[in-house]
Amino acid sequence: MNKLVIKDWIINNENIFGLEPDFDLALSSIQFEISNQLKNEDINSISDYLGAEIDISNKIRYTEDLTIEKVFVEFLDIENVSSKRPNKFSCYLLLRYLQLSLLKQYLDESNKCILTFSKYLEQYNSLLNSFVISNIDTDEQDFINAEQTLCDNIITELNKPVYNKLSFWTDLTDKPCDFKKNLINTIDKRKKFLLQRQQPQNEAAIHENIESLYSKKVKQLKQIWLPQPKLNVEEFIQKGIDKGFWNDDFKILLQKNTSTYGSGKTFLGNIFIAFKGWAISNDLDYKIAGEVFCDVFNIKIKQSTFEKYKLFCSGNSKQIAELKRSFDIKNSSKFDKQKNN
Repeated sequence: MNKLVIKDWIINNENIFGLEPDFDLALSSIQFEISNQLKNEDINSISDYLGAEIDISNKIRYTEDLTIEKVFVEFLDIENVSSKRPNKFSCYLLLRYLQLSLLKQYLDESNKCILTFSKYLEQYNSLLNSFVISNIDTDEQDFINAEQTLCDNIITELNKPVYNKLSFWTDLTDKPCDFKKNLINTIDKRKKFLLQRQQPQNEAAIHENIESLYSKKVKQLKQIWLPQPKLNVEEFIQKGIDKGFWNDDFKILLQKNTSTYGSGKTFLGNIFIAFKGWAISNDLDYKIAGEVFCDVFNIKIKQSTFEKYKLFCSGNSKQIAELKRSFDIKNSSKFDKQKNN
C-alpha cells in the first residue's frame, strides 16, 4: 500500500481536531489496525481501500486484547456495529462510523477546536485568557493568528476525500459528510469573526502610524519655521490638504505643466520664497530649506545633481503670487522687493 497516499485516507491525522487523548487514540487504533490488515493487500487507489474487508474481531497489534469492535463500544460509544458477514466489515463502512463519531463530538460542543460557532463566541474570552496565560508575552493578536492558522489547517484536513460521503459501491462522492458540512460552516463563520476582531487593531495601528508620520513632518518643518509665524506649521499642512496641494501622506498632487503653482521641487521652491518673512525667516539658507521641504514632501533628490536646491533660491513670480493668494499671505518678502527693484 502506498504510504504517501494513505496519509490522505486517515481521519483526524495527527489529531488536527484536538480531540481528547482517549478519543484520538481510539480513532488512531482503528485506522492503525485497518492499515496493518491491508499491508500485504494490493491497494492502489482509495476505491480499493474503501472496498477492502476488515476483520473487526482481530486483536489490534501491540495491545493485549483490544479489537476494533471493542474500541467502537468502549471508547466511541457505538454499540450497534453490525454487518451481513460476522466480524467482516468493508473499510468504507468503518470510516462512516468514524465520521459519525466525529459528528457526535462536534454536536457535543465540548472540544474547543471544533466548537459550534455560537459556543465559540461564548467561550472566546475564556479561550483567549487561557492562551495568554499559557504563552508568555502574547496578546489577543497572537491568539487570533494562532486561531486563523488552526482554521486553515482544519480546512486543509477536511479537503481530504475521507470526509466526503462514502458510497456503498466504494465510489467517492463530491458531497461532504455531515461532520464536514457542518464544521466547514462553523470554521467559515469563525474566520470572519476573527477577521473582524483583528480589523480594529489594524485600523488602530494604521492610525498610530499616520499620527507618527504627521508628528515627524511637523517637527521637521518647525525647524525652519519662525517662532511666531503668521501661519503655524499645522495650519499650513491642513490648508495645503484642503487646497488639494498634497494629501495626508504628504504626497504632492499637482501635475507638471498643468499647475498654476508649479509642481514637485519647483512648487516647494515657490512656497519657500512665498513664505519668507511671513512664516519662514528671510535669512534661512535656501539649501537647508530645500532639504527639509523635499524630505517632508517625499521629493527624491539625485545625489549626482550639482545644484540640488537651485529652485529654492529663484522662483516663478506668477506662481509665487498664486500661492500667496491661496495661503492669504499679506506681506512681501525680500524676493518681492528684489523683483520690484
